[in-house]
Amino acid sequence: MITNGKRIPDPSLEEILTDERLLSAFKDFLSEALAEENLNFWIEMENTKNEPLSEEDKLRIFANYFDTDSPAQINISHRASTAMHKQLQKSPSDRSAFAIVQEDVLDNMRNDLYPRFLQSDHYKLCINPPKSPRPAGFWGSIQGFMDRKINSLPDLNKLKTNHSRQSPISSS
Repeated sequence: MITNGKRIPDPSLEEILTDERLLSAFKDFLSEALAEENLNFWIEMENTKNEPLSEEDKLRIFANYFDTDSPAQINISHRASTAMHKQLQKSPSDRSAFAIVQEDVLDNMRNDLYPRFLQSDHYKLCINPPKSPRPAGFWGSIQGFMDRKINSLPDLNKLKTNHSRQSPISSS
């Protein structure tokens, strides 16, 4: 990517997943590409990888990401699906079944979604944001208000000139 006339290396997928600003842009891109559920699943697995999953957690995860009626069903390879089902049958209390799928989702993001993200406007705007004419938020609102008030004031130089041309009122 070229920014400010200099070539900068593109971040890796892992860097995107750990950088708040890039992750937000990636999530927006995935939402537009109708693939946000991949990232949501990966994040959920990362956030809970050091915690035991209850039977209720596993059922919720399965219903959210693998049920054919789920609006957030993730697209995984046949190999990962088969391995997950075998692992769940073999050891239902083991979370490694979801780790298999998490790796498959990461591979899918790395091989398909990540390269498309690097070509997207979401990424380009994230690393090269447009210059803002004034600060955003509350102080930007105040600044805009003050600018309008100052610009609407009459020109004091013209007032002085006009006032000095008027003849003084003479008292008789």
